[in-house]
Amino acid sequence: MKYRNIFSTKRALLVAFIIILCIGMSLFLSIEWLWPEFYGSRSLGNGLYLLEWDGGPIIVKGTNIRGKTFYGGDYIIPTYNCRYDSVGNINEYVIKEKHNDKFILVKDTILTPAGCKYYIIDKVFTNECSAEKIKNKYIISFSDSIQFFNYVHSRNVDIRW
Repeated sequence: MKYRNIFSTKRALLVAFIIILCIGMSLFLSIEWLWPEFYGSRSLGNGLYLLEWDGGPIIVKGTNIRGKTFYGGDYIIPTYNCRYDSVGNINEYVIKEKHNDKFILVKDTILTPAGCKYYIIDKVFTNECSAEKIKNKYIISFSDSIQFFNYVHSRNVDIRW
C-alpha cells in the first residue's frame, strides 16, 4: 500500500512538472508576438525599429523579423560608419525618439566631438523601400535645435517633443 502511494505521488509530481514546463515554454516562445520590447525592439512603423541593445539605441530598417520582434537590419540613424569611432567604440546613439503615423523625430548624441543631431524621418515610403533610399530621400538632419524646431513647426508635425 505504501509503495502505491509513493508511485502515484511521483507520477503526479512528474505530470505537474511537465505541465509547468509546457506552459513556461509556450509563454517564452509567445513573447516574440506578445511583448517584443522584451528583446529590445520597438516598431516605429513602415519597417523601422528602435533597437535598444548594446551601446545605446539605434534606428534600423528591419530585415530579420520573427513575430513582432526585430532581430537585425540596416542602420538608419546613426549610420554604421558614424555609430563607431576608429577604434570600434560606440560614438553615436539615439537619446530621444517620438513618432506618429507620418513622421519620426529623433535626437541623437555624438560622444567625440561632443554634440547632438536632430532628424526628421518622413514616413511616406513603403516597407519595401531600401535603407539607402530612406537615408537619402526621406531623412532631413539638423545640427542646430532651433532650425530643427522651426522646420517641425513649419511642417505642422503634430508630435509632442
